[in-house]
Amino acid sequence: MREENALGGYSTRKKNTMPYSKFDQSEMILRDYLAQDRTRLANERTFLAYLRTAITFSAAGGTLIKIFPDEGYLRILGAILLVLGFCLGLLGGWRFAAVTKKLNKAYIKNKTPAQRKQVVVEPGALANADEPRR
Repeated sequence: MREENALGGYSTRKKNTMPYSKFDQSEMILRDYLAQDRTRLANERTFLAYLRTAITFSAAGGTLIKIFPDEGYLRILGAILLVLGFCLGLLGGWRFAAVTKKLNKAYIKNKTPAQRKQVVVEPGALANADEPRR
């Protein structure tokens, strides 16, 4: 698949691929694992932004309906905001699930079951955990 990019060149890169999906997990270094973690956190942060916006729209719609029961156009606006808030919540949840599925597929596909469960603890990392800092 060749397509022209903005600079006039051609790109053969597939669409909707994760950047680290083409690398073997054994070749990855700490920086790469940290980039994966940042990507997952960004996905969660985006989901929470969708939810925050959905709650705000729904609250504004409910407030308009409750405070102005006699004003027809404000009740309609309130109903529109309620529906829009609900739809934004659904959209955010769907997007979060889709991106999480892509991340899991791209980042975990080369790992063995033993590597997926592996937890690394540095020697002595927990030795002084109970002592207060000075």
